[in-house]
Amino acid sequence: MPNRLIVSLLLPMSLCAAPEWLLIRAVDGTRVEGQTQLRSVKVESEGKTVDLPLSQILSIHNGAPASEFEAGRIRAGLAAIQAGGQKARDQALQTLKDTDQHEPRPLYRLFARLMPGYADGFDRTLSLVRLPNRESVRCKLPEGAVELRTTDGGKVTLLWSKIRSLAVRQKLTPRTIPVNSLRHCTQIEVSRHRGSADRRIES
Repeated sequence: MPNRLIVSLLLPMSLCAAPEWLLIRAVDGTRVEGQTQLRSVKVESEGKTVDLPLSQILSIHNGAPASEFEAGRIRAGLAAIQAGGQKARDQALQTLKDTDQHEPRPLYRLFARLMPGYADGFDRTLSLVRLPNRESVRCKLPEGAVELRTTDGGKVTLLWSKIRSLAVRQKLTPRTIPVNSLRHCTQIEVSRHRGSADRRIES
């Protein structure tokens, strides 16, 4: 009997989902990381209310207009780019530079990095919710706030309107990258023998 009682008490506890870890970037530039008891996010998409479980969300990106702080950073960055000078340009674009070592142009497919083509739409004022398997939802974010408990034990409450992006920590994020033979492969001539070329393809 005592053993059955212990099992009956432990079972509901094991079924309770653990708090999700979030990394939030606010519109004033601050970053906050902590755990939340939030289980789902209710958004409005295509005229319907959709309840998205937080455990199935990769990230949320608020489509609201830039804040005063963000607008200032944008103006400063554009001014640095237009002023010429490679050093100033590189500093302004250091978080956006391409790093695949094949086409290392700072503006290489920049828009696709910010808004992938499969998620784009006519109404660009809508927010973006990234889901697994390259799925996404364009929507209006809810009212209210998100509460976090930080690693030092403190509590932080952020309004959805003050959140620019929210990322949910993932144990594993599978990613499929299409390989283009012209873009991601380099043809190297190794040697010549009897008029024929031995060539090797490196990816």
